Amino acid sequence: MVKYIGMDAHSSSCTLCVTDSSGREIDNVTFETNGKTIKNYLRGIAGTKKLTFEECELSRWLFGVISPEVDELIICNPAANKQYKKLKTDKVDARQLAKLLRGEFLTPVFHDGSERERFRNLLSSYEDIIAEGVRLKNRYKSLFRKTGKRIRGTAMYSDESLLEGLTRDDDRFIGEHMYQLLASMDKRVKITSKKLFAAANHSKSSNT
Repeated sequence: MVKYIGMDAHSSSCTLCVTDSSGREIDNVTFETNGKTIKNYLRGIAGTKKLTFEECELSRWLFGVISPEVDELIICNPAANKQYKKLKTDKVDARQLAKLLRGEFLTPVFHDGSERERFRNLLSSYEDIIAEGVRLKNRYKSLFRKTGKRIRGTAMYSDESLLEGLTRDDDRFIGEHMYQLLASMDKRVKITSKKLFAAANHSKSSNT
């Protein structure tokens, strides 16, 4: 008999709801998030086991722990489940995930160590760096705007001498710090971009 297992995972605890193929709830339990404990619990469930949990910071670790213990593992997108989940408690979340899994309403995201996942991970990191850079540039630009100075284009991000135009010591100190951060971030963007490009080429060659 197939067992459908919904898992609501957190860093300190996790809740698992087990239902059978008819939708009958067999168990709903909460225990410490511990690899050995999770494995032992899953090994105690008889029959074919299908499990799902929502993508989170623990996803990669949980994938390694759980995948050898179940017949099917789906890591799903939490944003896609919002319309189904009204009450926010761990037991309800786990129960609802088990129902969605049984009804085949879940679309997996990938955490299988594949080239595709590695590329997605690098792309996410690149996007984060770009977003942080935009925020930092806006704050840096505001230092000059407060003094009535308007410098167009990207000149302010590459010409450190412009900081001398900031008359207040505190503005100049903050500006120097931001300038250094921007220079460091620019290097990280270039390094990550090369890594991302190499990963994309490797992924293409692997699929041909």
